[in-house]
Amino acid sequence: MPSPRVRPSPETAFVSLVGALALSAYLAVYWPFRPGSAAGAGQVFGMLPLLAAAVGFALPMGSEQAVAWWSQRVDRRPLLAFLCPASLSVLYALGSAVAGRFALGEAAALALYLHVPAALALAGRRVQAAGGALRRPTLLALDWSLVLAAWLPIQLRWIDLPTVPLPEGRDQVKLDTLLAAAAVFWAILVVRRLEGFQFRLFFTREDFRLGLRVFGLYVAVALPLALATGFVRTGLAFTLHQTEFHQPAWLVYPLLPIGMYFGVALVEEALFRGLLQNLLARTLGSPWAALAIASAAFGAVHHKFGQPGLYVAFSALAGAFYGYAYLRTGRIMPGAVAHALVNSAWLALFNPMAAR
Repeated sequence: MPSPRVRPSPETAFVSLVGALALSAYLAVYWPFRPGSAAGAGQVFGMLPLLAAAVGFALPMGSEQAVAWWSQRVDRRPLLAFLCPASLSVLYALGSAVAGRFALGEAAALALYLHVPAALALAGRRVQAAGGALRRPTLLALDWSLVLAAWLPIQLRWIDLPTVPLPEGRDQVKLDTLLAAAAVFWAILVVRRLEGFQFRLFFTREDFRLGLRVFGLYVAVALPLALATGFVRTGLAFTLHQTEFHQPAWLVYPLLPIGMYFGVALVEEALFRGLLQNLLARTLGSPWAALAIASAAFGAVHHKFGQPGLYVAFSALAGAFYGYAYLRTGRIMPGAVAHALVNSAWLALFNPMAAR
């Protein structure tokens, strides 16, 4: 019986528009003839096909229609499970060669890293289809292996790819994180189709309202503690554009929550709540224990920032609020809304960049 046809939707069209705008912004920032740019033409145009492919695979994962379209094709041709990692691996090798920085060991390590989650996801898909008494423990083992294979190499810096330098020597585009997001979302959503995991770009009115309430509750609890412990300093409000972005304030602050939502909050909520908290709940049988462990892990990965102990503690507290929103709704978007607002308020009002 033929698979039902997936028709394009406004959501898919919007995803395509976001991708086009992201690539246009890349060219505008990295244009090699721009005064003060430290990037050469080889670096810019060598990596452009790679970034286009990464955006082209990652952004459509935010569309139910696009995920369904690709999943149907993997059903018919299982080897298509490796289309995303293979494409990114080849384009990275070609792009780094054009940029004059190709290293065989680095390219091979990246290719292995990108392909392992897809292979584990395909194995999980086949186990789920086969059924049997050992299906649940086998699936949990494969899913945890997928998570660790995707997470550890990035967190432990086993994969640490060079970036294209921005003007004034600042690095902003982390190739390893971008490629990891594309490959991992592809493996989990298209190949494995993990239950409970979602990566959606859009939030409903109810998502937004709950996100606002979670943000307000977090501020009511965290702000007095932050002031009492000296974690935040007053007198830095609305100075971020002077110390980090070097753009006019009227442009920075209205766009900050939008950038945080699409560039940080959605990805982190998908990984920590939709993936980690979801898997922990299935493994432990306790959603509250899963929330506590996922929140602690969320705090732990923020140890690299200033005042490590306090940053970990306040990040873990924030993760508990975001995790509660996920526990209550089964959706990552309310937590992503709150996450974007917390990050934006933190940067705008207590500017941690000022101490650099």
